[in-house]
Amino acid sequence: MTYAYHWRKAMAISLCLHVFLVIAAGHLIAGLASPLPVPTEVLLEMDLVSDPAEHSGNSTAVAEPPPPLDAPKPAPTEISPILPPQPETPVTEPEPVVTTNELTMTKAETQAATPTPNQSASSGIPPAVPTAGGSTRSAISAPGILAKVDPVYPAAARQAGLEGTVVLRIEILTNGRPGEIAVARSTGHSVLDDAAITAVGKWRFVPAKDRTSGRTVACTTTLPVSFRLH
Repeated sequence: MTYAYHWRKAMAISLCLHVFLVIAAGHLIAGLASPLPVPTEVLLEMDLVSDPAEHSGNSTAVAEPPPPLDAPKPAPTEISPILPPQPETPVTEPEPVVTTNELTMTKAETQAATPTPNQSASSGIPPAVPTAGGSTRSAISAPGILAKVDPVYPAAARQAGLEGTVVLRIEILTNGRPGEIAVARSTGHSVLDDAAITAVGKWRFVPAKDRTSGRTVACTTTLPVSFRLH
């Protein structure tokens, strides 16, 4: 009895669900198949107005804003050409020049050069007459320079720009070597005078000779030495 009752109740519920589903499906299919509604056209009427100020009678016009000022353009940057590095010009210092003039004999030993009266009588050569300077007239040949060393221009004198001419009094011995060397006239700068004395002390000379006997004699000469910057 209970089993039959429950079975009929389930059948009734299932039938109701099927009927509901069929009705819902029918509504869904009908909605899809119905034509889409046509949109209604809306007409708008508009009047064209050229200038609202003319209708209102006002002659005031809105001022147009001034055109924007152009921004200043940046000045073009000039690109300087890249020049190759120039070689540095060396600074040339004044070239020192040292000149030595010819020897001038001022005095000679007359004892060795003067023949004795007996030699003069035997040889028939008249005795030489001494001059005021102590040398015999035309009896002694002047000395000469055999080898010389040029004076060195001192670096301190070059940098200070010192110049001048010194006159040296040189004693030339019978062997051609220099004896006593003194300053007869200075340049005014002791550094230049000393440089000239040092150089001349290394010189070698051709000694003076007695023309009659051919013997060498000692003599004294003068020598100018000039220091110049060019």
